Order: sequence, then C-alpha cells, then structure tokens
Amino acid sequence: MTFRSFPIGQRLIFNKAYYQITMLTSDEVILKSLSDPEEVKFTLEEAEELFRTGVIKLIIHPVKEEINSELLTDISELQSSIVMNRYEYVKAAEARYPRPQIVGLEEIILNVSARIGDELPPSNLTLYRWWKRWLGSGKQLKSLENKSDGRRGYRKYLSTLNDIFYEVVNDVYLTRERQSKQEVYLSLKSRIKQYNHVNKTTIVAPSRATVYRMLNDLDDYTVTAERYGIKAAKKKYRTSGKGVATTYPLERVEIDHTPLDVMVIDEKTELTIGRPYLTCILDCHTRLPLAISIGFEPPSELSVIRALRQSIWMKDELIKDVPDLKGTWPAYGIPSLLVCDNGLEFHANNLRRVCGELNIELMFCPKHEPHYKGRIERFLGTLNRQISQRIRGTTFSNILERGDYNSVSEAVVTLKELQHLIYFWVVDIYSQTIHKSIATTPYNKWVTDIARVEPILPISKDQFDLICARKEERTLSHEGIYFERLTYNSETLRVMRMMYGERAKVQIRIDPENLEKIWVYDVSSDSFIEVPCVDQDYAKGLTLLQHKMILKVRIERQKEIEEELADDLMDAKNVFNQKLKELNADKRIKKRSQAARIGILPFTNETNCSDQENAIKSRKPQFFLDDADIPDFDLMDREDEDNE
Repeated sequence: MTFRSFPIGQRLIFNKAYYQITMLTSDEVILKSLSDPEEVKFTLEEAEELFRTGVIKLIIHPVKEEINSELLTDISELQSSIVMNRYEYVKAAEARYPRPQIVGLEEIILNVSARIGDELPPSNLTLYRWWKRWLGSGKQLKSLENKSDGRRGYRKYLSTLNDIFYEVVNDVYLTRERQSKQEVYLSLKSRIKQYNHVNKTTIVAPSRATVYRMLNDLDDYTVTAERYGIKAAKKKYRTSGKGVATTYPLERVEIDHTPLDVMVIDEKTELTIGRPYLTCILDCHTRLPLAISIGFEPPSELSVIRALRQSIWMKDELIKDVPDLKGTWPAYGIPSLLVCDNGLEFHANNLRRVCGELNIELMFCPKHEPHYKGRIERFLGTLNRQISQRIRGTTFSNILERGDYNSVSEAVVTLKELQHLIYFWVVDIYSQTIHKSIATTPYNKWVTDIARVEPILPISKDQFDLICARKEERTLSHEGIYFERLTYNSETLRVMRMMYGERAKVQIRIDPENLEKIWVYDVSSDSFIEVPCVDQDYAKGLTLLQHKMILKVRIERQKEIEEELADDLMDAKNVFNQKLKELNADKRIKKRSQAARIGILPFTNETNCSDQENAIKSRKPQFFLDDADIPDFDLMDREDEDNE
C-alpha cells in the first residue's frame, strides 16, 4: 500500500485532524481539512514518507470518525431493515463525495440498489435528504428511521405478521415456479385478511413497498438456490467471490467456527465432558487472528458476538495469565467488513443491529464454498493440525484416522489449559512465523501497516458493552424487572414505574457475559439507565450460560426433592389411613362387647333416651350373675358413651 494508490476523496488523519485528498499527481499532493478551509500541500515523495512513518494515517472506514452513540431503540424489525438499507446508500454517497449534493448520485443509487437487491431505490433528492439528516445527527443510525411508519401498537402484531409473511414466502416465492413479488404481496394481503377473520384481529397488511423491501432483505444465495437451483446459485457467487484483495488492516475480516479435534476433561472431577467449539475472526490483510473464542455451546449468535467483542477490544487482559508467554497480541479495532457464511447465527437480528451501530458491513457467503473464506478456513485447519491433533484425547480429523483410539478415555486437557495453549501458539508461534502469502510474519505485517492506519475503538467500554448487549422486552413491576428468575431494581426504576405505571412494557439490554446489571431504556430521556441485580453476590461476574446451567441443576434437584416428598407423603397417608381403619375396627368390636355384657343391642337413632332407660330397667338379663360380680358403673354414662 502506497500513497499514490489512494483515490481522490480518500480521508486521512494528519496532525490529529481529518483531511481529504483533493489532488494527487505524479508530483504533488493536496490535502483539504474537513473542519475548516485549510489546505496542506506536499510533494508526492514527502507524502509517501509521512505515510510510511505514520505521521499521516489512513482512516479505515469513511464513516467511522465517530461511532454511533445513539443506539437503535424502540424500533421494529421492519423499520430496522429500512434503516440498514438507507445506511447502505448514505455510506456509498459519503465515500464518493465530501459533502451532501443532489447531482451525481445516479450511479451510486444504481450500484447500491443492485448490490442489496432494492427494487424501489430512492431518488437523488431522497438520498440527499437522508444524507443531510445523517450528518446533522452526528452520523447516528437512528436518524435514518422512517418516522411516518412508527404506528402505535405495531410491535404487538409484528411477530404474527412475520410468521404469515414467511409462510407466504415459502409457499409462493421460494419455488421453482418463480412467482413475482407482486404475487407475494397479493397472497400476503389475502392471508392476513383470512387470519383477521378467523382470529377476530385487525392486523394491517404492510404496503407493497414494505413487502418488496422484506423480500429484498432475504438471503440472496437462498433465493437463487430455491428459485433457480443450487448450480445457478453457486455459479453466481463463485463469480463475485474470487480475487479479493486488501490494502490495509481491518479492511476485511473473516469469521468461522470449528469443533476442535480434542476431548476436554473437567478441572475438578477429571471426567471427560466433551469436545469444545472455537470461533475465530481473522484479519485478511495481515493474516493475524483478531479473536479466538472457545466454549462448549454450539455456534450461535452469542458465540459470534462474544468473538466480535474480543476482536475489537485490546487483548492485554485476555492473555495476561498465559504461562511462559513472551510476545504480545496487538490486534484490535472495529473492522470495515465482516465476512461470514450463511449460518443462522449470522442472520440474527441482534448481530445485524450490533454491526450497524458499530458501522460494520456484513457480507454473507454460501455454505460449502471455501474459496469465499479461504483464509479463515486454512487457518482453522492449521490450528487443528498443530494443536488439537497433537494432544492426548484427540478425535483426529476423521473416523478413519482415529481407528480404535478411544478419545474419551485418553483425554487429559482441561478447557482452560487448552485455551492457554492456543493463545500461546497464536502469539508466540503462528504470528511470528513467516506467511508465504504476505512474505513476512503476521505480527510484523500488522505492526507495520497499522502504523499508517488509525484503528477505531468504541467511545467507551460501557458503550461497547451496551451495543453488544442482547435486546429484550420486559414488564415493570413493583419488585422491578425479572429476567431468567433474577430480579433487577433501583430507585431510578421506581421513578420510571411511577411515570409509566405498573405493568408497563420497557426495552432492556442484557450482557450475556455479565448478569450483574441490565440496561433499561427510558423513553422520557431517550437513554439507557443501569439497573443492578438485587442479588449481587450471586450475579457478579455470572454469565448467562452459567446461570442457565445452575438453574437446570436447581430444577432437576427440585424435582428430585418433590418426588421424595411425594413418596414420603404417600407413605404417611397410607399409615394414617391404616390407623383409621384399625381404630374404627376396634370401636365396633368394643361397642358390641359392651352391649353383650348388659344384654342389649346398640341403640338406634329412632329410640329416645327415656324409652331406652325404661327398656333397660324392665328387661331381664339373658344370663345370670351373682350380685357381687356385677361391676359398679353409671349406666347413663355408658349409654352416652355408646351413643357417641
């Protein structure tokens, strides 16, 4: 990368101020300040030397002078999709021209609409208005919202609307008959009408333009494969995926997952607990890994965002406990382009939002096409061969290699040990080994080229955590907010409850890596407030995965206790019933025995007490006893006893 290779309009940093190349000849370079009328002139040789020494630095991304501090809040998925499409147009326009203008936007609109599949592109004037609004807000994504679409109550039926939409898409659009978008729109209206009739609801069908935008937002590879066949989809993507070149670090990064070829044991029990997954983000320009995240959960939105967080932030804290480590891991910064495959975890709405708020462009590649992400694929293969397959308990790369080797019984490494071993290999071995594609080591390539580029970081760690947090909706109660059986409350939240009332719905953000606090969106101040967990001793440093595992154990234990109590209770009831049975049997025998001794039958309810007394006095005994043998007792007491 040399100075003479930059285009007119390229933005740079010189003396801690922002400039733009306005003229570049074989002899002279002119830089114009972006904040005032000042111009700076250099010879081309002087500019090359200043760039080589790091006095002049390249801005990685044309719109990344500031990170979005105003986050996307209280916004539907449809609205979010609209915002991201508008962002593509604005981003392309700003990369071409130094300031908003109406003329000259036709080519930009044509190129962007073709790239994102927008069949209803904006006019020059509309794009100009978006651009002005974007700049006026300080480059906030939220400025691109369509305020006229913010209908009250829309969120309530959005989920149902999405379900109906995707049913129509599968039945009508993603077929080899290749029906038009117009047919999708008409079918959607018909099904919504039918749904409203059956369920007594009033879901409003989206406009034709909205339906078209939703169709454009579908994965292009999937659409092509379903409508034209797999062969056609592969051909289309193969053409556009070759020959990718980069000119600076963080211009293009690739992300992928792989199961590690080794079994891991528990630190305490030393029992084999499974085969972990690794998520890696690799800088294509320098071949230096930006993130190495290891865990047992399968590839998911959570593992992707965890790796993204690790890639952007500095690594000092991450590797400080690795034994015998000599080198450093200097890779950090927000990338311009994140290349991933078509796994469901990469299409998650939360990931799209995170990338949008960090100004990261997402690029999706088809599955089973390694040439699209060849660099990350090769790196992961190298890692598994040089580490996983050399540790006892390896699963090897395939079953033929493994043979009769028992990976489970041979396992010896813990997850923490494996993690430290991989970090050591990345920092002190891989990054210090000459890579033939770049003719130097990844470490040297990064240190050299990053000196001419200004890596971008989020404004603060707190804001970064908020951006990467998961978006949820919860209900306010007098006890606060419940999330996964944890309670969050504060005085500020009490005030919000007084303002909005009991049972009000609020938007919250949760950091899956730390449950000690959540963020609650306050509509009145248009900001997020921190709310701590009531049980800080339990929640501090607790991850969502750990919490769910603890809950699972508790639930299982609770079931066991309930089953034990149920068994004990049934035994007690059986003993009690038996006692009642025995007691009742004894009473009947006793009554009959007493009646026999005095020669009468037990009284019935039909005979009154005085009649019974007279009968007893007049009745002669049926057997003979000596007077001395007759017991002395009160007859009335005995009768009362018999009548109880």
